[in-house]
Amino acid sequence: MKTLFKFLLLIISISILMAKDVESYPYGITVKQEDIKAKDDFDNTQRYTISQKGKLVAKIEYPRLEEIYRGDMDKDGVEELILQSFSGGAHCCWDLHIIKLSPKLSKPIDISLGNSDVSFKDIDGDGRLEWIMYDDVYSYFLTCFACSPSVEVIANYQEGKLHLRPKLIEKYTRKNLKKHLKLVRMVLDSDGDITPEDAERFSLALGNFLYYFYSGRVDDALRVIYEHFSFKNRAVKMLFLLTLSKQISNSYFWDDLRRINTLYNKDIYANTKEMYDSEYVAKYFFKKLEKMEKF
Repeated sequence: MKTLFKFLLLIISISILMAKDVESYPYGITVKQEDIKAKDDFDNTQRYTISQKGKLVAKIEYPRLEEIYRGDMDKDGVEELILQSFSGGAHCCWDLHIIKLSPKLSKPIDISLGNSDVSFKDIDGDGRLEWIMYDDVYSYFLTCFACSPSVEVIANYQEGKLHLRPKLIEKYTRKNLKKHLKLVRMVLDSDGDITPEDAERFSLALGNFLYYFYSGRVDDALRVIYEHFSFKNRAVKMLFLLTLSKQISNSYFWDDLRRINTLYNKDIYANTKEMYDSEYVAKYFFKKLEKMEKF
């Protein structure tokens, strides 16, 4: 009789969860999905409520919200649940919310993708999924949104962070760029601005710079600037490089980019590596370009 009662109780509990759009996961984790009606006749909002053993851990609310992945993303034996949200608007914004389905549930890890979504694929056949997306940090950089440079990135997820895969970027993303740039030179005026007629060439050239830089090939990246940019004087060149380095430093991948391009001081006595800040990166770029012009 007790066995029958427990079975009926289980069926009722499952029915209640299904009626409330509640998904159950290991370790007493539940995720409840619901639509919240807008008060002003605009778009409704979607909400995910994440709890563990009845204790609320987090709420995520966005105009658009959906589950896009469940599995062991980093192959550490614990599954992740990944939600993707969209804030709405013409140019923004996609965000990821990563929930570690562990015995001690923590708040979701949030990663902003800007105006880029993400796809997952095991590109190199090592059993781990790569994240394929665009780094949107260069939108409106010195030009209009439509002319903004972009760079496709490939990364892996490990210990709560995304890390660049420079060799995969070099091998698999070059096809999305034009093979050759025309040997034109864009002139930046005394304020460091480009002319409207140079906007498209600027986007293409800087896109090539970023392709090499995100592949860990800093010298090839700087050669793009050397071959396709002209400056009124050395001060304008420095201004441009300072602005560019500052923009790169806003990227989620800033630490990775400095690491793969060895942009740091190495103290052999203390055995420490101190990464360059954006100003020092600009000075490093400047010195490299100055040497190129001597040959």
